[in-house]
Amino acid sequence: MPFQSKRSRQARVDRHFVPSFAAAVGALLLAALASPALASPSGVVISAFQVRGSVGAGDEFVELHNTSASTVTIGGWKLQGCANGSPGNASDRVTVPAGVALQAGQYFLLTGSGYTGTVTTDLSWGATGISDFGSTSFAGIQILDASSTKQDGVGAPSSPCREGTGITTPGSGSVFAFVRTQDTDVNSADFTGPQSYTPHNSAGVAPNLSINDVSVNEGDAGTTTATFTVSLSQPAGPGGVTFDIATADGTASAGSDYVANSLTGQTIPAGSTTYTFDVTINGDTVPEQNETFFVNVTNVTGATVTDGQGQGTIVDNDAPHLSIADVSHNEGNAGTTSYTFTVSLTQPAGPAGVTFDIATADGSATAPSDYTQKALTAQTIPAGSTIYAFTVLVNGDTTSEPDETFNVNVSNVVNASVDDAQAVGTIVNDDVTKIHDVQGIGAASPMVGATVTIEGVVTAEFLGSAKLSGFFLQEEDADIDADPNTSEAVFVFCTPCAAGAVAEGQRVRVTGLVSEFFDMTEVSPPAAANVVVTDGGNHLAEVTPATISLPVVGDINAFYEAREAMLVTFADTLTISEFFELPRYGQIELLQGGRSRTFTEDNAPSVAGLAAHLDNLARRRVILDDDNNVQNSVLAQPNGQQAMYWPHQNGGFGVGTQGVDYFRGGDTISGLTGVLHWSFAGLSGTDAWRIRPTVAHPVTFTPVNTRPATPPDVGGAIRVVGMNLLNYFTTIDTTSSNNSGPCGPGGTLDCRGADSNAELDRQRERASIVICTLNPDVAAFMELENTTPSATIDDLLGAVNARCGGTHPYAAASTGGTLGTDAIRVQIVYRTGVVAMVGSPLVDNDPIHDRPPTAQTFDVVDAANAAFGKRFTVVANHLKSKGSCPASGVDADQGDGQGCWASKRTQQANRTMTWINNTVIPAASDPDVLLLGDFNSYASEAPIAALAAGGYADMETVLHGTNAYSYQFDGELGHLDYALANASLQPQITGADAWHINSDEVPSFDYNDEIRDTGEAAQEEKPDGSALTPPRVVWEPGTPYRASDHDPVLVGLFGTTQHTVTAVVGTGTGTITPPSAVVNDGATTAFTVTAGAGFHIDTVTGCGGSLAGNTYTTGAITADCTVTANFAVNTTPQPAFFNAALTTSSPTFANPGGSTSGTGVQYYCAQEFTVDT
Repeated sequence: MPFQSKRSRQARVDRHFVPSFAAAVGALLLAALASPALASPSGVVISAFQVRGSVGAGDEFVELHNTSASTVTIGGWKLQGCANGSPGNASDRVTVPAGVALQAGQYFLLTGSGYTGTVTTDLSWGATGISDFGSTSFAGIQILDASSTKQDGVGAPSSPCREGTGITTPGSGSVFAFVRTQDTDVNSADFTGPQSYTPHNSAGVAPNLSINDVSVNEGDAGTTTATFTVSLSQPAGPGGVTFDIATADGTASAGSDYVANSLTGQTIPAGSTTYTFDVTINGDTVPEQNETFFVNVTNVTGATVTDGQGQGTIVDNDAPHLSIADVSHNEGNAGTTSYTFTVSLTQPAGPAGVTFDIATADGSATAPSDYTQKALTAQTIPAGSTIYAFTVLVNGDTTSEPDETFNVNVSNVVNASVDDAQAVGTIVNDDVTKIHDVQGIGAASPMVGATVTIEGVVTAEFLGSAKLSGFFLQEEDADIDADPNTSEAVFVFCTPCAAGAVAEGQRVRVTGLVSEFFDMTEVSPPAAANVVVTDGGNHLAEVTPATISLPVVGDINAFYEAREAMLVTFADTLTISEFFELPRYGQIELLQGGRSRTFTEDNAPSVAGLAAHLDNLARRRVILDDDNNVQNSVLAQPNGQQAMYWPHQNGGFGVGTQGVDYFRGGDTISGLTGVLHWSFAGLSGTDAWRIRPTVAHPVTFTPVNTRPATPPDVGGAIRVVGMNLLNYFTTIDTTSSNNSGPCGPGGTLDCRGADSNAELDRQRERASIVICTLNPDVAAFMELENTTPSATIDDLLGAVNARCGGTHPYAAASTGGTLGTDAIRVQIVYRTGVVAMVGSPLVDNDPIHDRPPTAQTFDVVDAANAAFGKRFTVVANHLKSKGSCPASGVDADQGDGQGCWASKRTQQANRTMTWINNTVIPAASDPDVLLLGDFNSYASEAPIAALAAGGYADMETVLHGTNAYSYQFDGELGHLDYALANASLQPQITGADAWHINSDEVPSFDYNDEIRDTGEAAQEEKPDGSALTPPRVVWEPGTPYRASDHDPVLVGLFGTTQHTVTAVVGTGTGTITPPSAVVNDGATTAFTVTAGAGFHIDTVTGCGGSLAGNTYTTGAITADCTVTANFAVNTTPQPAFFNAALTTSSPTFANPGGSTSGTGVQYYCAQEFTVDT
């Protein structure tokens, strides 16, 4: 984008090493409220305007300028005016006719009815003009594209048309125009005026035309081609630029030295900027001076000629060429300094050698006060040699004075052609200010406003408007002071300096103005001549990087302020923690001490605890940035040449080898060395200490958290998955709004998914790969489009079944329509033939839910499955998110780490448990329940605590402790995605874990493509580095990585291990059946116990079971075991007793069985009684 220097921004807040997420979001929200639109997405801006002129209020114009590198169609665009009165409603002034397009650099002029300018208008509007921008006014202007997306705007301080702080326009006077000078999304900083200004129309200002000079070696035979380039300062307008072009003799002659060439009617077509012209050079072996010819461009139409003649130099390579090099050294404070000048030949001297005279001559320096005059004659470079040294003594002094020069002249040269016979010796005044004195010991320089001369070693170079427009300069170790509170380096901001004007390691002297640019001390030279390379060698060995050990102790800003702009090395190994802003700002965040977990993942919510946690993070965190501070700078490069900066070993981020081409969260960097810079990332409110890269200290990424190729092994006979789909929508998102659109049950909500069919194809492929690799028998999906009853899930399952459906394709548990009122919903799917639905899905439509939970009970129906006959219920959940905070009340952010809506999420959790207990479990006739989904709550937050109190265990934490995570946000890990089992189901879970294929991956690997579609945000367009070597592309077909921002959670149910339960009779007579049973691990079984005649069941023991009637049911079987049934003899009931007199006769005994011995022999006694009553 244009105006990339961005040297004026909104006032910054107090420094922090890195803003907390809350602070960053707050700044963004404030910016959004204060500035209705950001920089033009298309590159077409309001470049100048006036809302009244010398003849009155109707003398108005608005100039548009296409600052992008591409043609932009503006047909259908509207110019709107914001009304003066509150609230400043915008209304149309004029619509650009269909088909109008602006080439790169082209203007377009819109004018009011009273416009009096001399430049022809492209389009005028009616009598309704634009009000003056008064100090309390709401007036303004804005341009909307054909889809009603705001492209640019400017207005009064209260105008909704404005960007950032508005401006006021005069109601009278002689000059009225305002002209854009930069684009920082702050009107007051971006426009200057009022001033006199002549606007441009679409015919525009003709580009400047020039032709370059060319130098080629002559050669000894044959021909050589000299290629001249005719260039335009901007793309040619409609009709192109035409001209004639022809060679002309100089000291070289056509025919003998070169082949004459003359062409007429040549054209640089519309939209192009260059044309090439070849001249053939004839080789020979004749020693001679270098010769020249000319290429003249004449009869030019469509451009202004600024340089119409190119010079061709035919460099003679038949005899050595002699030259003498310039020398620049510090003067010194006393004694003398030797300035050694080198006379060089382009090839070794011939048999007779090369002879010459050499002598000094005064320039601004004079002999003998400044140097010692010296003159020698008949000096020789002998045969076979190429150099000669000539030393001049320079006198040192302590006088502060400008740099001075003298000359060394070579004359009377024999046996060589002379290319450069005069060298300049520069006596560099070394009475300079030390950089630590410029920095001082406080947050600001004590020398602000002063012009100083400093000298040091360049530690990092970022010259040019595409970078930081400056370089970092540091004192050599020999010149540092003894105060640890003063920095030894400074940033030199030099817009006049060309890219590459200085290089790392060179010793450079700078004269410039000291300033504090948003708290960063800078020295700004007024011209490129104020930056002098005093020694072009590499002096980096003279600068020792300052060592930083983390965490920072004491005041963070004071610690880094004492090292501002210095070359620093971090002693600690740093872990990659945050990378969301890599595509937008080119930065990643690193942490000392390993990755951090979100505060409320492991700690109860607490205001004081969160503050301490964030303070600890700030002391451990390092921002590693790229070489500029421009948003989406990668996309400003031509397609095919775009690559995000890190890792930089192969030219930027892309698919390939981890650590070389890409990285993952948790990878590490050791020995990080760079320059410490206080700067914003490219947007107001992002100011922080950051490390900028240097050529001499490349950054090496070490893979630690390598990609998991397969899902975790969770065991079990049944696999259940919870998976966030990252807004799987089949309705293409074509609006720029994040709130409104044609989606949702009512057709009024934003379509949050793919911005084109090509992106949807990518999303569908990757989601199906993940699902098929997980191979679930039941899956609960979150973030599925909720516009139609089944079209979106049918689309996804079509791809899944084509890939892995086989004989048991997936089907959806249909709820019969859309679900709730949100744009997204939950959805349960299952493998037919493995499990079967028991009844229809149940939905809790209680109004507390935004996205109603859905429950479905399943039976395992595959007889070959070890869990055959098992029943269980899955509940899909997606609780209220933490965003879109209310301004006050219990659901506002309490500052305790839970974010917004914690109270509502807790109510949703409690309501879900009530619904399950009262509705779901009774309908299932089975107690086993598994909750899956995105609960938008970390493990120690109130909603999860409520579910735990209700008997639901977080199986990831139960099985993996504090290693569990499924999501990375603001550089910290935690899990929002859960598998929560009730007490009945917990013993039957064999494993639960997240497959870390998403949260650790850079978002640029997702399904967004390299085209910015209608309504798509700029940062969602992927960089296209397909033409680079090696290619830098970020879409990798056939892989599962970065299918979402949440990791899927996989659960194993019902063990596949089987055990044998044996049934035996212990004592007595009876049976227990079956005699044995084979039981799945964790399951139970039952036996029927029957007593023999005359016996009853005494006891049944073994396998942890219990007896009910004649059925004995075991406990959960985890090993082979035996059930033993014992039976006991029945007993005769005792007779009744009476109060009576008895008369007896002799008793008799009988043994009906005939046996008199052995177990179980029974005897009966008969006695006759007479009862007297």
